[in-house]
Order: sequence, then structure tokens, then C-alpha cells
Amino acid sequence: MLWLSIRARWRRAFGPSLAVALLIGLIGGFVLASLAAARRVEGAYQSLIREIDPPDLLVTAGCGGDQAELTGCRGEALPDIATTVTERLTGSSVVGRARPLEIIRPYLVDRDGAPVLASSDDPSGCFEGDHDVHVHALEAGGPLDQVMPFRLEGDLRSEGARGVVLARSTAVRVGLGIGDHVRVAGWCSGDGDPVEVGEPIDLRVTGLLIGAFDVEPPGTNRAFEPMYVDLSVFEALRSAGAEPFGGAAVWLADDASPDEVGEELASYAVILDLHERTTTFDDALADDSRLLWMLALVGAATGILILAPIIGRNLRDTADPPVTIVALGATPRQVTQQAAVHVGVLASIGALTGAALGVLFSVAMPIGLGEAILPSRELWFDWLVTTAGFVSTMVLVFTMAAVPAWRSGRTLSSGRAAIPRRQNVDASLRLRPAVHTGLLTAVGRPAGQRRASPWPSLISISVAGVVCFASLTYLAGLRHLQQSSRLVGWNWDGLVQMDDNVENLDLAAVTAQINEIEGVAAVTRGWLYPPVFPVEETSNRQVYAFSFDTGVGGITPSIVRGRAPHGPDEVAINSVLADETELGVGDTMTFSRPALVSRLAEEIERNALESGLGDRGIERPVAEPVGATFEITGIAVLAIERTEDYAGASFTLAGFADLAVPSADEVDTARAWLPANLPLELQKEAERSITNAADIENAPPAYIRFSGDPVAAAHALETLAGVDSILIATPDQVINDGLGLNLSSRDRVPLALTLVVSVAMAMVLLYLLLVAVRARRSEIAVLRALGLTNRGIHLSVAAQATVTVLLPMVIAIPAGVVFGRLAWITFAGNLDVIPESPTPWVQIAIAAAVALAIANLTGLFLAWLANRRSSGRDLHTE
Repeated sequence: MLWLSIRARWRRAFGPSLAVALLIGLIGGFVLASLAAARRVEGAYQSLIREIDPPDLLVTAGCGGDQAELTGCRGEALPDIATTVTERLTGSSVVGRARPLEIIRPYLVDRDGAPVLASSDDPSGCFEGDHDVHVHALEAGGPLDQVMPFRLEGDLRSEGARGVVLARSTAVRVGLGIGDHVRVAGWCSGDGDPVEVGEPIDLRVTGLLIGAFDVEPPGTNRAFEPMYVDLSVFEALRSAGAEPFGGAAVWLADDASPDEVGEELASYAVILDLHERTTTFDDALADDSRLLWMLALVGAATGILILAPIIGRNLRDTADPPVTIVALGATPRQVTQQAAVHVGVLASIGALTGAALGVLFSVAMPIGLGEAILPSRELWFDWLVTTAGFVSTMVLVFTMAAVPAWRSGRTLSSGRAAIPRRQNVDASLRLRPAVHTGLLTAVGRPAGQRRASPWPSLISISVAGVVCFASLTYLAGLRHLQQSSRLVGWNWDGLVQMDDNVENLDLAAVTAQINEIEGVAAVTRGWLYPPVFPVEETSNRQVYAFSFDTGVGGITPSIVRGRAPHGPDEVAINSVLADETELGVGDTMTFSRPALVSRLAEEIERNALESGLGDRGIERPVAEPVGATFEITGIAVLAIERTEDYAGASFTLAGFADLAVPSADEVDTARAWLPANLPLELQKEAERSITNAADIENAPPAYIRFSGDPVAAAHALETLAGVDSILIATPDQVINDGLGLNLSSRDRVPLALTLVVSVAMAMVLLYLLLVAVRARRSEIAVLRALGLTNRGIHLSVAAQATVTVLLPMVIAIPAGVVFGRLAWITFAGNLDVIPESPTPWVQIAIAAAVALAIANLTGLFLAWLANRRSSGRDLHTE
């Protein structure tokens, strides 16, 4: 009997039941894909490192100790520097093994002779920027036997032709793939210009590599992109005159401590440190994985709230009338068991569908930086997630159906159906009868006996709407950040740099001339690139110091709490320094700088080494630092690198000058200390440093804010005497390039959430309207018998569909805006930006209009089906 009743349920309502099962699978698949992607992203970089075992350091000879003789610090660099450095490192107690590293920066062209690596800022592709391509000679063996091991897609060599293996990041950037051709037309010289060979060397791309050094971590602005060629190609470039850069790849000993490594390798110059990159990668991937975990959590919570009323409604709609069940001799226990088996079928189909869709959905998961490490590996089958997801889906579906199944048995034992109390609608609405019946049905008071509470349906749509509108609000905040440099502290449009070589420069006159230029709204003097980096004494933290001139209409720092400094004894600090010192608005803070004579001694030593004059044996003078105390007036957002957690402070121009400008006694002490045996060149450099330090206030740049055409105003500025250059940066350049605040993947999770929730909401709406109109068959038959026309049926169903959407929107829109704002404010606080969150009313209105359109189009189709259906059987049932 149980089997027959289950068959009757599914034959009676096969479509709605299958739709519920598929909806369970759709939501479950999305959650499983998010979980699998989160687990995958968490250890992506560590998995790559374990797989290929890359070196810990890339080093070359430095300017300290016996390494200076190798590099040009004391003469010409030795030709076999890579071999020499490797031999010396191999004998170190902290080095496990080392391989010689020789690289040439190639000049690559296509078959037409156009530079392959060229960009708008670098026509030849030879500028040493954040994407450095280097040629390496292939060693014997496979990808793991190279000087920098890598994961390979394709082959190392191709038979009968000269092959090249490119870094995947290079290939993607320049549009090359396996099988394409590229030519080595020469090499890049030390000054950044290409040196061409007589006959370009044609190469065919045979493989793409991914290593630990060629993927660029967010904000580091430095990627080391190798390309591997046959030894004959490398030697051909060397023979033509290219001088390889020499160094070594170093694998540290397992028992070497950081202090031992630092002491032992102090005289070497570290090109790249894998440990530092690993920390940056792991932090970036941790952010991506947290977003994926949040995506899975929100998807699961939303799915439960949406599915619970739908499953309960499906149980009620597919159940036989209590009278029929009693006539067949069924007991309450059998009715409950029948409902449980029905739920088990729903859960099984849904769980299996979710497991299958989870693998497919993994392709579209926004895994952020993980895409650069795991290309062509989008499909991800995680046995643990799939198994746990299957079991969890079954348990959750049974839990959500427990109460409705128990109620079905209780209804049978009571001998009557649970009918909600009928209430009258206010007659003052004065609606047309057809519209009136649709409204009554939407709010749970239809004509006839087949009634159901509307709250499960309304709650389901409301929850989906809240998530959708919250995602739209969050995205609006992110877009606003990407379009407004002021939120990250860059609260000016242009930066004017004065010409230091102009004698007797009258800054006040230049500032007045700038103010007279059409299109310039404000000019403020100050330092963006500070000549002195003071130290905060409590934390002993070096501070990046900004300064702004004060005055009416001046451009001051972006303040989160408090106010900008007005007087010379006031300062605004950023959140990094505030957290480090546990100080805030109203507290005092002391900053200090080295005495001028100490700075001068250090600078002379550095200049002597860099100019090849060697160690002059200069004795460091003993001098106390110079300090000053300031009152903290505000917590500021400053335009400095976010990835490095710089401590920052913003002073008034006068206050910074009081701290940074040396006194007359300091100047006299520095001049008196200067060694008498200094070479003439170093004496001139020292005197120039003393003069510049004493004249720090007289040559700052100027912050500019435009009110008109910035291009025209910039051209006018460049013609002024005393103006050296003007920097105008777009918000994208400021945020991504200047500050290293990588936001390129931050919108993928909320976009995915918006898309998935919108699709789920549309499906829920379609399903609820389908079952609601289907449940009105008897009522519609009665209305037609009383004279309601086909047009009246259309109006009734349209009114039901419209109210079904409008009521949840009244709740979802304000709640979604509130939750979206809270989410964005939290995220902005973590980024240390001003948490402005505009409300996307246009997008919200469009989303609500689309929901209404979907509901009414669905209602139109369902009304057409209802008008085609014969009323006889429905009247007989009624």
C-alpha cells in the first residue's frame, strides 16, 4: 500500500515534485562547488611548492664583504659570477644546495618585427617593470631539473625545430599559445634599450610553465617570468654580445634558522625571496577562500530558508484527501511513513543532482588568485565534500520535512483538514472582482476549501530578495571605491612637482599663478614623497610622513574619525599606526629622526660603494635623534601601499618642517664632521645633502584639484616657470598600480552570489506561482461558472502574481540595503579605506521590475493554460 501511495503521489504531481528535487540539487550543487573551491584555494600555492620544490632564494653577489669584487661595486663584474657565487654558497652551513643562475633579458618580436612585450609605456618591452621576462638555458632532464623547477603543460622541446617554453603569465599577456611562433631579435641592454642581432632566432612555443616565481602576488608589482630555450640559443645570444646576469638559486638547509641565514648571507643581494612571496600569496588566497566559505554559507542558509516552505508545500499538495486515505484503511503512522518515503525520493534525486552539478559548477567558481596557479584544472571533484554534502543534503531535507510529515499524520488522526480561519478583506479597497480574488489568493484567503498559508512562499522570496539586494549594495560600494581615489587617501586630481634647479624659486608666486589657471579649483603645498622618514618612539616604527599646507579651501588628508591637523603641533595617523600604538584621537605621539650628521655619514658610505670608491673606513659619529611631540587630531586614510602595512602620519607642512628641518647647530656639526680626505665628488654630494636638508620647506610639490578639463589645465601648468612635471593618475592607476590595492577579483563572489540567488529566486517564484495557480483550479472553475471571462481569469492570476512579488519586495529591499551596507563597511574597514556605501537605487529598481515582469509573464502563461482547461472535472471535485 505504501508503494502504491508513493506511485500515486508522483503520478499525480510528477512535474512539481521533480522541480523541487532539481531545485534541491541546484542549490546543493552550488554549495558543494563553493566548498570544494574554498578547500582547493586554501592550499593552492603550498601545493604548487610541494609539487615542484622551488629554491628558497634567488641571490647574486652584493656590495658587502668579499662579494663586492664580483659585481662592479669595486670594478667590472666577473664573467663567471654565477659559477663563483654558487661555489661560495655551496660551502655555507645554511645552504643545502645551489644552482648557478644565468639570465638574459630578451628582445622578443613577432614575424612582422613588432615587439611582443611592448606596452603603451614601454614600446620595446625592455623596461624592467612588474613583468620581467628572462631567458634561461634548458638543463638536462625534465621540468623539475631546471634551475627554477616548474609545472609544465606541453613539452620542453619539439623535434626538428627550436622550441621555447614560456611562462603562462607571459603567454596570456601577449596572446601566445602552444604551437605559436616568436622570435628572439636580440637582448635588452642595461639602459633599457634593445640590442638587435643580425638574424632573429625563430622559436616555436612548445610548452607553458607555472612556477613559484612567475605568478605575481597582488600588490607586489614584481613577477619573474622565465622562458626556457635550448642551450644553443642561449649561447648564440652570449656570442653576439649579451652579458648574462649571474647569480644562484639557493635551497636552504632544513635546520637553518632565519637569524643564521641572515647573518651568513648578509653580503649577498637577494633578488627574490620565496618565503616573502609565500606569505603574500597565502594571505591573498586566504581572503579568496574566506569569500568562498562565505558564499557556501550564504548559499546553504538561503537554500534552507527557501526549500523548507517549498518542501512542506509539496508534501501538502501531493497528499491524498484525508477522507480518501481513511476509506482505504490507512493509519496515521502509514501516512507519516508515506510522506517520509516521498521526501526520501526528493532528497535522493536532489542529492545526486547536487553531487553531479557541484563538479560542473566548479568551472564557474570565482577562485581569484587560484586561477593563476591552477589553470586548466577548473573541474574539481572533492570526495570529502561530495560525500559530506550528499549526507548533509539528505539529513537537511528530512529535517525540513519532519514537521509537515508529522502534521499530515496528525490531520488524519483528527479526521479533518487543517483550514486556516477565514477573514474578510476591507471592502474599502473597491477592487474589481477578478483582481480582488487574485489578491485574496496571494495573501492566503482564497475562495473555496483549498487554502494554504502564504507566509512560506513570501518568506522564501523575501530571503532570496534580501541576498540579491544586499549583493547589489555591496557591489555598488566596491564600484564606488574603484572609481574614487579619495576613498584610498588620494584626494587630489594632480600632483605638481617643482623644479629644484630653478634658483630663487618663489613658491608663493607659482602657487598664485596656478590658482589663476582655468579649471584649477584648489592648490595646496605639501610633501607626498617625504624626504625624511621619522620613527614613532613608542612602537619604534618607521613612519611614512605626508604633509599638507593649511588654509581655507586647502586639500587635506581623508579622515575617518576626528579632523585633519590644523596647527604645527598636530598630526593625523592611519589605522596601522593607531593599532600598533593603541593610541587615538586626543592622545599625544612623539616622532624622531636621525640627526643630520648621522644621516650624512650613512649617505657618504652608500655613495662611495655605489660609485666604485670602496669602503672609505668612515667612523660613524655619535648623535642623539631629534624628536617632537604632536597631538593626534584624527585617524586618516593615506595614499600608501596597502600590502606592506605601512605606518603613516599626516602633518601640516609647517609641523613637518619643524621636525624634519635641521637646526643651525645641526648643520654646523655636520659640516665640522666631514672627513678632510673625502674625494671631491663625495664632498659635493655631502654639501648638496646638507643644503637640501636645510631647505626642505622651500621646494615641495603642490596638490591640485580640478574643476574643469584636467588635460587643458595640465598643459597650462606645464608652461609655468618653475614647474617640472605634473602627475595625473586615473583611479584605476592609483588603486591598482600606485597603492597595490588589488580589487580585480573582489567583485566575483558577490557577482556570483547575485547571479545564483537571482536564478534561484526566479525558479522559486515560478514554482510557487505554478503550484498556487494549480491549487486554484476549483476556485477558477467556480468563478467561470459564475460568469467570469477569460480576461477576468487573466486579471485574477496577474493580480496574484504581482502581489506575490510586491509583498516580499517591501521587506527585501530595505533589509537587503542594510545588510549590504554592513557587509561593505566591514570589508572597507579591513582594507583601510573610507567606508562610503552608495545605494544602487537604479539597479534595485531594475531587479524589482524584472521580478515583476517574470511573475506576470508566468501568470499570463498559467492563466492561458487555466482558460484552456475544462471546468467540468474541477466543479465535480469542488
